[in-house]
Amino acid sequence: MEESVPTSDLKQRVLTAVVMISVIISLVIVGGAPLKLLAFAVVAAVSFEFSNIISRGVSRVFTFAVGIAPTVGALFLLGDPNVLGVAVSSALLIIVIIARFRGLSREHLDQAALALFVPGVLGASLYSLSALDRAPLLWFLFLVASSDIGAYFGGRYFGGMKLAAEISPKKTVSGAVSGLLAAAIFSVIYLILFPFNLGATEPLALSSGVILGVALAAVSQLGDLSGSLIKRIHNVKDSGGLLPGHGGVFDRVVAHLVSAPFFLTALS
Repeated sequence: MEESVPTSDLKQRVLTAVVMISVIISLVIVGGAPLKLLAFAVVAAVSFEFSNIISRGVSRVFTFAVGIAPTVGALFLLGDPNVLGVAVSSALLIIVIIARFRGLSREHLDQAALALFVPGVLGASLYSLSALDRAPLLWFLFLVASSDIGAYFGGRYFGGMKLAAEISPKKTVSGAVSGLLAAAIFSVIYLILFPFNLGATEPLALSSGVILGVALAAVSQLGDLSGSLIKRIHNVKDSGGLLPGHGGVFDRVVAHLVSAPFFLTALS
């Protein structure tokens, strides 16, 4: 998320990041139920924030409940991501039935269907990520973060041509390139210290890891732009204020959300 903030806010941004990193590393090391609980908390927070963004003139409680219920049932209670599609489809059928007998407007239906998609994809991705070994999981989480940090400071230092002014006016080409470079450097250092397997039994080669890291970083930047586009369409600056200096949880994880399916595919 490359954007310029006042120096006074930078300290708050860094402090929040340190706290988040400490919590994430601790729970990844512990693993098991605590890590899944964190994943659930993120899904719930993003679902609530997303419902606030898109629920213009529609009940936020309705949108949030419709979005989060099938994800909770399919992933965190049943513990099976394979039934997520059935749960989402069932929820859509329930919406249609409610619309038939309660007369929900088209806007209600549109918002509810969209609310189903985001937490559903996010929930499936986070549930699958929480089941990974520590090394690949931490590599992915901090790879995306390194790209974000590189883009932020690179954009502030170099400035220059805008990346997508109509979507996010403060993002620059120099920031995007800096983010990709930061992801490459991070991948080299991490894979030397903590090599891990990618599908096969042999450890992921350093060159392949760098290529994969840069590709995922590029996807994560597109994911961040997609989040900016959604907020701009709905005239919202931040998805929330839960994370001081960073905005909301949706602001913080949308890049991970979009790039996670590609990472999980590469691991399979």
